[in-house]
Amino acid sequence: MANKLTSKSKNFANNRSHANNKSNRVQNLNYQKFTINGVKVKTTAAEARTFKKNNAIKDKKITNSVITEEVKEEKAA
Repeated sequence: MANKLTSKSKNFANNRSHANNKSNRVQNLNYQKFTINGVKVKTTAAEARTFKKNNAIKDKKITNSVITEEVKEEKAA
């Protein structure tokens, strides 16, 4: 199971119809599973882009639920 790596939470809002009725709804986060330096992590897509920008992921392609060939080679070495 992947570790959750985020501090964000769900957003609660209202659905509004044309008749101006309101009902509660929940906006869930865009959780994705990523492999960062050989560790499976469950985080939002926006935070994964931030990790890549800050070089937490060094020149590796972020792919969902797949360890890239480069990471496999590093684990073997």
